[in-house]
Amino acid sequence: RRKSSSDGGAGQPTTVTIHWRIVNTSNDASDVRVRGVLGPNVRWPGQVLTKFGPAPQVNDRTGEITWQVGSVPAGTGVLGPAAETVFQLELTPAITDVGTTPVLVRESRAVGVDDFTGSSLESSTGELRTNLPDDPTLSTEQGRVQP
Repeated sequence: RRKSSSDGGAGQPTTVTIHWRIVNTSNDASDVRVRGVLGPNVRWPGQVLTKFGPAPQVNDRTGEITWQVGSVPAGTGVLGPAAETVFQLELTPAITDVGTTPVLVRESRAVGVDDFTGSSLESSTGELRTNLPDDPTLSTEQGRVQP
């Protein structure tokens, strides 16, 4: 998750690059899919690079992003590269967002099936805000909307 350009001000578009990665340390998995929902004032400009499976799609009406990954072999992200998709989002903060860290993507959830045990697999992360905690180049203050 990385911020790529911004002036950080209300009413000014900010482009953010999001990385969704899947690591599978155990058994082969199938029917793997990832879902997230865009936050308020966030737009999907359609810039996507997918290194595994088809590109994610967005439902313009609901703001739901869906990545239908499919099969993820055991060792993905450990013995070889992670399953990954990279996409850009554009946030145009409202004046009411000044001083806050707006939501870019609400909770992201990955689901699938363990091919050996038949068990359901599920993993989720909390909402992703503009403070981008995984980006060491960005301070918390830089993630706040400026006047």
